[in-house]
Amino acid sequence: MNKKITILEILPALIIISMCLFTGFTVNEDIDIMEKLLKDRTNIMQNCIYGEINCSEGEEQLGKIEMYPLLAEDIKSLRQWDFTQLDVVNNMKIINSNRIKKVFDYTTYKVSIIWDMSGLSDKYILTEDYYVVIKKVGKNNYLSSFEPI
Repeated sequence: MNKKITILEILPALIIISMCLFTGFTVNEDIDIMEKLLKDRTNIMQNCIYGEINCSEGEEQLGKIEMYPLLAEDIKSLRQWDFTQLDVVNNMKIINSNRIKKVFDYTTYKVSIIWDMSGLSDKYILTEDYYVVIKKVGKNNYLSSFEPI
């Protein structure tokens, strides 16, 4: 039997295939955005801590990638830390990420991060889990919360 396939038969299949393909790209893009924001935050904090930039410049740069309450916490930390006891972050990478919830413009993730660190005596690797909240404002994304689990 020779049957002609109509557009009405193909259209649902194309929609399903498209949805499967494009939803995966969004998840990877979200992880990339989150990882870039966290790396930028780490670099700004370290640059301030080790004298590459002054604290007011660090606060200004953090204001471009963070929102409250994280911004207030980081500014407070920069002003109060004992910089002699901090190890250096050489690199960080998100190794696992799960979106927990989305409320309005806020998206909460549970992430595992592997930290490549240097202390006074040696280098070491540290893996930690965090809750990360990203707020989307227009086309921009901001870190709103970064809490260890």
